Amino acid sequence: MRRIGCQPQLIWPVPERLPDRTDILILAIEDHAREDLRRFLRTLPNPAPTLLAIVGYENPATLQLVLESGAMAVLSRPIKPFGLLTNLAITRNVWKQNQQLARDARRFKRKVMGDQMVLRAKTILMAGEGLNEDEAHRELRARAMKRRIAIEIMARELVEMHDAAIPAGPGGKT
Repeated sequence: MRRIGCQPQLIWPVPERLPDRTDILILAIEDHAREDLRRFLRTLPNPAPTLLAIVGYENPATLQLVLESGAMAVLSRPIKPFGLLTNLAITRNVWKQNQQLARDARRFKRKVMGDQMVLRAKTILMAGEGLNEDEAHRELRARAMKRRIAIEIMARELVEMHDAAIPAGPGGKT
């Protein structure tokens, strides 16, 4: 036990790592454990669980650590039961929405990159075989269908073959 002012407080050690399959983490942000907390936060999986921070008082250093933790809610000490469940439910819901948005963003990024690759492959076919854009697209699609692969994969292979066939310039880059 440690005395801060005239109120005794228990000091709990910061764990080495989070138990597997943890969905919700309620983390006490303590000044005396700043470096241990930072070390612990670096061990969190990606995506990290829903994180709620508990703070005893506000100061810039504590606020900085709360921001670094990625906490989605902050509870003040002493914790009052009223509002705890509401904070937990709202925070978990926001966490789930963020995870869905991240999945959507990754999917859209892959789609845009695939579209760019198809456009580049069509440009290569247009320049190399004298086709217009529609003909190049049909040719690319026909090659993909013949091999039973996605048009984006066919486009990537065509672009990679084209890039490999171009000799390196004076700077060593294609």
